[in-house]
Amino acid sequence: AIACLFGLMLLWGPLDRKFISPLFPPAPTPVPTESAKDAPSANTNLTMDAGLQDASTSSGLIESTIQSLPSEIAELSDVPERFVQLTNDLLSVRLTNFGAGVARVHLLQYDATLEDKKEDTGVKKDLDFSMAPALVYDLPGLGANSGFSVLSSNDTSVVFERKMENGVSLQRTMTLGDRYVIAIEDRWTNHGETDVRIPSQPIWMGRMYMLSGISQKLGPFLGVDVLHNDGEGVKHYVKKIRKSLSGTQESEVLFEPEAGGLEWFTSKNKFFTQVLTIPEAANVTGAEKLVVRAARGPTKKIPMSSLVAGTRLGELNLAAGQSIARDMTYFVGPMVMKDLRALGQGQDLAIDFHLFGFLQPFAKGLMASLTWIYGLIGNYGVAIILLTILVRTLMWPLTHKGTKSMKRMQEFAPEMKAIKEKYKGTPQKMNAEMGAFYKEHKINPMAGCLPMLIQMPVFLGLYGMLRVAVELRFEDFLWIADLSEAENIFPLFGGISFNLLPLTMGGTMFLQQRMMPTQMDPQQQKIMQFMPIMITVVCYSMPAGLLLYWTTSNILSIFQTRYTHKATSEPAPAKSSTPAKPAPGKKKAAAPSKGKGKGKS
Repeated sequence: AIACLFGLMLLWGPLDRKFISPLFPPAPTPVPTESAKDAPSANTNLTMDAGLQDASTSSGLIESTIQSLPSEIAELSDVPERFVQLTNDLLSVRLTNFGAGVARVHLLQYDATLEDKKEDTGVKKDLDFSMAPALVYDLPGLGANSGFSVLSSNDTSVVFERKMENGVSLQRTMTLGDRYVIAIEDRWTNHGETDVRIPSQPIWMGRMYMLSGISQKLGPFLGVDVLHNDGEGVKHYVKKIRKSLSGTQESEVLFEPEAGGLEWFTSKNKFFTQVLTIPEAANVTGAEKLVVRAARGPTKKIPMSSLVAGTRLGELNLAAGQSIARDMTYFVGPMVMKDLRALGQGQDLAIDFHLFGFLQPFAKGLMASLTWIYGLIGNYGVAIILLTILVRTLMWPLTHKGTKSMKRMQEFAPEMKAIKEKYKGTPQKMNAEMGAFYKEHKINPMAGCLPMLIQMPVFLGLYGMLRVAVELRFEDFLWIADLSEAENIFPLFGGISFNLLPLTMGGTMFLQQRMMPTQMDPQQQKIMQFMPIMITVVCYSMPAGLLLYWTTSNILSIFQTRYTHKATSEPAPAKSSTPAKPAPGKKKAAAPSKGKGKGKS
């Protein structure tokens, strides 16, 4: 029963989406006319709403000697656009002097599509922010139409500068490290003789789109993660963003969580992410608010097509001649755990395994083990098989003991059935007699279930890990072209493709069930025999990497069960030549009285 409940918990989500939700359709909404790439960009509506703009106009908060930043907006014709390229072994980042922002990121280690990898075209994955460059301030005179001067540049560093008419300048230095991190220093300098107040500065990251050519069944695969400074840990805002979309007719909605300041936030799809980390320092306040603009998807199965995340940085007060620097760290690249962990503030928690908190360590440990094995072997398919063997080996003592216990219970089945029949009208007495029977014959009825319960966190951890592992993207194995997606060997009908692994998994589950000793009544056995069919249907389109693990685990379990049965084929103690003790509840035969019947057996 416990195993069935765990199985139902695992399968409830897919069952709800596939069978129950269609019975209760939401109210019809107009079909959007914009595709993901035609959706409103941050560039078409850069100004945040009134709640995000600096609303502090009270003279009690600002000294009369401090004046605000002027509303100067440069036209495109004032300064010609100029691009600067920063490059290392992993990234090629195209920067624009308009707003001193990131226009495009070229990921040199990741093929653009599966076809590009198969045909070896050399085309790599791009994150295109050209319609609305990332890290641009939404302030008059500093926005996406404001031209910065390029003071200096080389392959890994560039210095932009923008001078205001009142003597204030912003100098932005961007330095690309050896991985996926760009260090940013924004230095504000007041060259005038009057104190100046820099209002709160809204800043956006680049818009992220839903990746094409991937299954949405285990999604959603667009989201925003935030570490607020309220001490409550990392929050994932995927569900709340989707809910805000479902409650409106607009093609794009604004989402603002109630939580306040933040230390870092992300904007991500299934495999790639941007992370902006904004530490506080002396005379410099951090980020005050998170804002997300999400665009509606083209269908109900894809409710969200793109999103862009931003924040508002605290105001700055510059005395005459004063200079204040704000440092930020911008990560842009694949969601690889070790790279995100290296950022040092728990940014690796942006990898949402979609699991309960207590299961997260299993997923992280399995991810580390998988990448370590891959480093030795060089193929993720083989690495998954070896990881499965390693897990099964560690679980061997428990599963071996559980199988032996179940076989032993089967051998005592007639005696236990007799007890149940005798006391079927008095459940309390029956439980007491069964407990005495277990104790007398050293049987643990939970021994058979315990290995299954212990393996459940491991399986769930693997499910969460393989669901979002960028390491498996476009990784092939035998006939499998992409371990992060279903096999899709050849199309069948109605958009369904032929997948071999889920059928093999279902077959091995059925065979495994038939081999395991059981004490279930015929009706329960029929229900359990239906489980492999149901799980095969639900898991038919799951990632091939996960099904490869499950199928390999089933095959190993079959061999282990056969070995255990062979090793314990000797008669049980109750079946030995020693006279068996009568079942509890039966009267013992009267012992012969002394002096009478001596010598009679």
